[in-house]
Amino acid sequence: MSLTLPKLKLSLGHRREKELVQKFRDKVEGFTRTVESPIHVSDILTPMKGYWQRVSPKRFEDSSIMFFNLGYAGHEYLLGQDDEGGTVRGDLCYSPDKRNEEGIVEVKITTKKAVATTQEELHSYLEQVLAYMALDNKTHGEIWIWYVATFGAPKLKVYNVEATTAGLKKYKKQVEAGAKELREALTTKDPSKLALCPQTYCYRSKCQWYDECKPEGRWKPKKEVLDGE
Repeated sequence: MSLTLPKLKLSLGHRREKELVQKFRDKVEGFTRTVESPIHVSDILTPMKGYWQRVSPKRFEDSSIMFFNLGYAGHEYLLGQDDEGGTVRGDLCYSPDKRNEEGIVEVKITTKKAVATTQEELHSYLEQVLAYMALDNKTHGEIWIWYVATFGAPKLKVYNVEATTAGLKKYKKQVEAGAKELREALTTKDPSKLALCPQTYCYRSKCQWYDECKPEGRWKPKKEVLDGE
């Protein structure tokens, strides 16, 4: 037997939506980085963005707020209360999601439809987890990726990462050098010597600082809409 619904009045709850988004926003905006705060590993991976988000803070777009909170929900579900929080060493800050007996665990939640199968597809995640491994002197790491929008059912994949002590030592020097370069740019208020962020992040639609940064060789002025168009 199928159920017969009574007569309904259905409408969108815009006021409630705004309240919920604001609640999400309050959680995210409590983590704003300032010029004086330590350099986080994630700043080094996108150095120009790391610079501009500190010297020219902007309000997060609602779409970014929703993605951040999707990540928070996934982390809480997968890690429970085991989130390690941030570790500060000098002017460098890093925040592994979890440390276990083997090494470092980094959790990612993504809306990518295709599951990564190559090192190239995992490149940005590998940059981050290897930095944590190098700073913690751990030769083993894991990347847990929860694919929530794949073709078919959502999937959880675990990728094991192994590195040599010698390789991590060299990588650690790169991380420390990147932090030093960003600190110098913040101190001198001159980001011109910083490397550009990866191309995949460097578009007006993906970066709020695109028109302030004007990345050399990539920046294009926004087309003006003429009267009548």
